[in-house]
Amino acid sequence: MRPSSPALRFLAENAIWLMGSLLLAVFIWVAAVNSHNPVESRRYPERIPIRVVVDEGMIVTNIPVATAQLVLRASTGVWQNLALQDIQITADLTGKPPGVYTVPMKVTFATGDRIVVEDIQPQELTVAIDQAAERLIPVVEDIRTPPSTGLEVRNITFDPPEVLASGTASQVARVASATVRLHLGNERNTFTRNFRLFAVDSQGQPITEVTLSPDTVDVAVEIEPGADYREVFIVPDVVGEPADGYVVYSITYDPQSILVSGLPDDLEHLPGTIQTSPIDLTGQTQSFSTEVTLDLPAGVFLPAGQDITVTVQIETLTASRRFDNLPVEIQGLGEGLQAAITPNIVSMLITGPQPILDTLSSSQIAIVADLTGLDVGTHQVLLQAVIGRQGLQSAIISVLPPMPEVVISAVVPEASPTASTPPPPTPRAS
Repeated sequence: MRPSSPALRFLAENAIWLMGSLLLAVFIWVAAVNSHNPVESRRYPERIPIRVVVDEGMIVTNIPVATAQLVLRASTGVWQNLALQDIQITADLTGKPPGVYTVPMKVTFATGDRIVVEDIQPQELTVAIDQAAERLIPVVEDIRTPPSTGLEVRNITFDPPEVLASGTASQVARVASATVRLHLGNERNTFTRNFRLFAVDSQGQPITEVTLSPDTVDVAVEIEPGADYREVFIVPDVVGEPADGYVVYSITYDPQSILVSGLPDDLEHLPGTIQTSPIDLTGQTQSFSTEVTLDLPAGVFLPAGQDITVTVQIETLTASRRFDNLPVEIQGLGEGLQAAITPNIVSMLITGPQPILDTLSSSQIAIVADLTGLDVGTHQVLLQAVIGRQGLQSAIISVLPPMPEVVISAVVPEASPTASTPPPPTPRAS
């Protein structure tokens, strides 16, 4: 073998040094970069939504975990700019037939930065999928409470008459109809109203795993009396007048119409309104309620247990009356003081129940000026009306003028009389 030339030996000997120098430079550069932008492992502060991907025509039938927690390894600069929308977690079930599958989580990042997923919880997701289906189903009524005795449901219509049931093929196949639950016990007349729909099977059992669209319908229900019944309106027969000074404010009654029964011929000739038994108001001064009967012809009957209550509200007539030349009485004046009121004769206007005002006299009215706590000086005092009659608590009273001027002064004691001194005697001439 020929020995190596000196040039080749030189290159071989220096290649090792060159490689070592290059590695050392890379190491120093990496160390310098890491010292300014270190790599850190952290738990991402927010939970990430999990996106379940299935083929078209398939749907998820269970409720899997909706979010996952990530532990990521990345540089400080990447952490500072990493947003929630940059992270996507996917459970991929494309190409899978109906069934239950446990699939791993796949994490992708929208940025091109180097990010390492160190941990994900949960690591797998159990998902049940099935073939999606939908079909039109009829809307039918489910009368939970029938109408009152004597009333019949003549017709029920729905708008729309059919709705779309959507869900898995197995659940949609179970649906027999969409029902409207009707409670008609308090209904007396035809009505149209919007009701919620419920999907049910052939046995009437609810199916909650399907969606109805729309989930409400307008329902028109025609309610009419039966063949042996007729609805008549009630008119209270009020006679007499309340006492003088009182007036009938209102008359209410319940029910205002009623179903009566009888033979078809008797019902056909029955008038549309029926009077109650007489309700006598003669001399009444207070509101009252009473139960009455109906003046029905022979062969026509009220339903058993049906009561008719009439309430009469009676109010007193309101009147106004003026009283003049009423003297002002002083109360509460301190000892050693005297008062002068200007004016000391006033008027009073009162509005209240007429029956009481008609018999009220001036002798039952006192106008009072309360001077309690007032000292020497000039004051204005609000006058008070004191009326010695019951039933005027709600009356409106005005004293005219309402605040007269009051001058309070101290009482000056009278001086005591003194004996006069007789003049000195006039001397006599000697």
